[in-house]
Amino acid sequence: RAEGNPFYLEELVMMLISDGVIVCESPSAGQNECWYVEPDRLKDLRVPSTLVGVLQARIDNLSDAEKELLQRAAVIGRRFWDMPLEALAAGKVEPPLPDELAAVNAEVKRLCERQLIFPQPRSAFQHAQEYIFKHAILHDVVYETVLLKLRRLYHRLVAEWLEVNCHDRLDEYAGQIAFHYEQARENEKAFEWLYRAGTAASDISAFSDALDLFQRAQALLPPDASARRARLLSKIGFIHSRLGDMKQASEILQTAVDMAASLEEWALLSRAQDSLGFVVFTMGDVERAKDLAVGSLDAARKSGDIERMAGALMNYADFQETEQAVQAMLE
Repeated sequence: RAEGNPFYLEELVMMLISDGVIVCESPSAGQNECWYVEPDRLKDLRVPSTLVGVLQARIDNLSDAEKELLQRAAVIGRRFWDMPLEALAAGKVEPPLPDELAAVNAEVKRLCERQLIFPQPRSAFQHAQEYIFKHAILHDVVYETVLLKLRRLYHRLVAEWLEVNCHDRLDEYAGQIAFHYEQARENEKAFEWLYRAGTAASDISAFSDALDLFQRAQALLPPDASARRARLLSKIGFIHSRLGDMKQASEILQTAVDMAASLEEWALLSRAQDSLGFVVFTMGDVERAKDLAVGSLDAARKSGDIERMAGALMNYADFQETEQAVQAMLE
């Protein structure tokens, strides 16, 4: 059945141990531990035909309390921590009391003994013990057993716990927070965190990741969210330009410019025009790029945003110098 899959074989052995088919006797003084098979139990054995079936059989052998704890852990992720695990059980995000945390870790210890999860030597969060599911497939199988009505609640609580406990690392965990709000169907919050995560990814030049995050955010917008859509399109167009897709960038940024102008969102219009100017200049349209630089400066002045005015002025000055250099080379 295993067809040489070592993970299947290992999990099958663990299932046989938990079913009492394979038994280990504790060693007596000076003796090695003794393993043997119970023939009567082996006679009635039904071996699941797939790895998922074996994993499901192991989960079914857990007590209700162990199964519920493992399900809560699966919602947090393949890597999880004892503190949010307790928060899900209590339905609150405040720090747990020491005895509450000790009770959770005692339950988790039993799952570690069953080799379903393992403690990690270091944790991403101070004062929190980190654990990991033995395998990604095991994590997925456990997650699928969580009732749908509980998933949304658990995901929302995990997102809120991360918001409270990430402190100055919120940008680092913005993508995870957004994911949990997405799964909780909290679209407004999910949008804001996806936007924040995409901006953070863009700032470190992780443009492919940023594009994925911004596109997920775009899918969450209601039809009447014109200002936020224009803001997002400006970001998406900029990302396409950095990925080298100038034609796509030009089309998206032009849409953002048109939307910002119709909404009289002057600061946004200025930023979109600057980005579009870079794209069209790269594509060889120097005159249009110059017009966009002038338009960006005018929009920035209308916005009254000093920082945006400074950015537009710098862009305009750079463009003027570049235009003169190009003209000199042509002459």
